[in-house]
Amino acid sequence: MTHLNVKAYQKSQFDGLNDHQRLLYLINQSILACQQQATGQLNKSLLLLNLSIDETQWPELASALNKFYQHAFYLAEQQDFTELQPLLVKFFNLWQRTNHQV
Repeated sequence: MTHLNVKAYQKSQFDGLNDHQRLLYLINQSILACQQQATGQLNKSLLLLNLSIDETQWPELASALNKFYQHAFYLAEQQDFTELQPLLVKFFNLWQRTNHQV
């Protein structure tokens, strides 16, 4: 399988996820990028997470998420993976629990 075929397959898998699953997927990708110290992939995942904020439905939550992502961007810029990764793991666990409560 070529690199382009793998990318196309991954995109089709991502497109098939619901919003909550996409959020968890992107947070997980951010965690993996921290583990690999892959700053470019980390920034890409954080950017997609930041762009996913819907400020119209929950303005207070959107504001808090925006602050969290800005802090995450700062840590990524500083390449402080040891501080960022545990924050992302907690963030992932919180969002994972929300799916079970909804």
